[in-house]
Amino acid sequence: MRLFAEHDVKPRIAVRSGQWDFLAAMVQAGIGVAILPEPICQRLDRQNFCWIPLQSELRWELGMIWREGVYMSRSAEAWLTCSKAFWLE
Repeated sequence: MRLFAEHDVKPRIAVRSGQWDFLAAMVQAGIGVAILPEPICQRLDRQNFCWIPLQSELRWELGMIWREGVYMSRSAEAWLTCSKAFWLE
């Protein structure tokens, strides 16, 4: 949304979703356009979709989630410990 505001653009957003296939289906149905990560666009059927790469400084803020108090494999525990050390310290 920051990038739209910087260019004084006010998009009419009908739906937001992290389900890339759902968004592609909406576009294929003619319901609108979507802004998707380039790796997702590259997987789309070029006979049904056209896309252009956008040049911008867009960044994703990511988070990591897990269920506390339930069994976690040693691999998952190691990954969590490593991730906490890398991002939180």
